[in-house]
Amino acid sequence: AIMLEKSIVQCRRWQGDSVNVPVSVNLSPDLLRDAGIAERIEAKVLEHSLPAHRLIIEVPEAAIAHNIGEALENLVQLRVKGFGLAIDDFGTGHCDRDQLERIPANELKIDRMVLAGAAHRPALKALMQQSIELARDLNFKAVAEGVENQEEWDLVNELGCDMAQGYFIARPMAGDDLVARLHAWTTAPFV
Repeated sequence: AIMLEKSIVQCRRWQGDSVNVPVSVNLSPDLLRDAGIAERIEAKVLEHSLPAHRLIIEVPEAAIAHNIGEALENLVQLRVKGFGLAIDDFGTGHCDRDQLERIPANELKIDRMVLAGAAHRPALKALMQQSIELARDLNFKAVAEGVENQEEWDLVNELGCDMAQGYFIARPMAGDDLVARLHAWTTAPFV
């Protein structure tokens, strides 16, 4: 709850600085099963005058795979309330396509373990490509997690991944440092 509130406050501060980027917050498996979680998250964004679509709730694939029945109602409520929803750590939790089709997510975050070494290992590269294609089939954005070097950056671009995150793009930073980073941003080192 503390991290959620801090994230909402920071996102609201960015919005005041005309930086219109969302913030993502991980939701634990326990909270995913909590019947009142959607209402409590909605109350927090309303309290801070943050539009719901600026908050993306990330849920681990493993938590969904093992608790789809308990989790689905909360996931639907979160999406109906306007929050973004990301399936995190994809490739580690063994969700099948039927389960994924029931989840009203809009992002599929492909786990670092799928990307690491994929440039040199055909099986991992194929798994990465299949994950990106699955995201497209389900109308989700594909996000590569843990891009750490030029080779991985080139691979996610080659495969047509929608978004990427990782140390190669930016190291973790204080929320207030993001505004300066965005103003200085250039794609030159990455292209």
